[in-house]
Amino acid sequence: MTLVEPETLNILPIPRCFHVDDRGAALLEADGLSLPDVWPRFRFIVPNDFGVPVKPPCRPAWLVFMRGPRAEHPSIAPLSQAEMTARLLSETGQGPLADAETIAVICGLAGVASCFSLTPGPLGETADAVAAVLTASKRAAG
Repeated sequence: MTLVEPETLNILPIPRCFHVDDRGAALLEADGLSLPDVWPRFRFIVPNDFGVPVKPPCRPAWLVFMRGPRAEHPSIAPLSQAEMTARLLSETGQGPLADAETIAVICGLAGVASCFSLTPGPLGETADAVAAVLTASKRAAG
């Protein structure tokens, strides 16, 4: 989850806890992850359990807008910065902006990010599709 600073449009990442059941724990441990001893009691773990530092405020490199409903197979495609901004602004509940305000938001929010639209499918396929697009985008930018 993230919050956005209205003045700077910096992203403030908030690491969230995630649920772990017995099957998930077995899969994670089979991949070599050592779960904290307390996970069975609470059935949740957080990034801090593994010493993952909280990220400082930053500008987004990628923005992914999730569309619904879930499909049989995931679909991810590039999205223009203007369309991404319009979609994000529609989620805020803010009224219409003046033209100059809209352009300022486009420049500040999406001006440095690669934007994508995602229709999710099964979790594994969706994660693989997003990872492939972001990896390709990173290589193209670098």
